[in-house]
Amino acid sequence: MAPRTEIALAKLKAATKNEPLPLPPALERVVFRSTTQIPTNLGASTESIIIAGNFTECWIGVRMQALAAVLREKYAANYQYGF
Repeated sequence: MAPRTEIALAKLKAATKNEPLPLPPALERVVFRSTTQIPTNLGASTESIIIAGNFTECWIGVRMQALAAVLREKYAANYQYGF
């Protein structure tokens, strides 16, 4: 999440007692990290996103060699996508 979003979530208060909202029990052991790489100008120009998950086994691959091939299937004519 963006730092601005983290600060906004930390400032949330209960409507009745005006006390800071505690984390739900399911999120108490979750580590929250912020980064400036998350855009804060999505949608209505002030919206942002939070990416959450267990990334301990997340693999990111980068293809180093470019490949050009002739498309033998006719996907676009049938309004389809090919992978």
